[in-house]
Amino acid sequence: MRGSGVFSSIANFLVPILKKLGGYALSRTADFAKDASTSLSQGRNLKESFRNAGNKTITRVGSDVLHKVQGGRVAKKKKIRNIFAKLPL
Repeated sequence: MRGSGVFSSIANFLVPILKKLGGYALSRTADFAKDASTSLSQGRNLKESFRNAGNKTITRVGSDVLHKVQGGRVAKKKKIRNIFAKLPL
């Protein structure tokens, strides 16, 4: 039987996690590139632009990790039903 070994169960566990991390890393890389290009267009040199963009990206990643550790995911607002509107008064 194929796919019933130890490594396949580990792979089945890790693949969704790695997909999410890959998407997150791609979005943060895009933010880094955008910040660096904006800084370069303002006339800063390459080293300073990359350093500032890297610091911003590290700060964003740190705040995302801290948010994830503290609260998990973003909670959606629940609609509050007006139970008194249905009561016959």
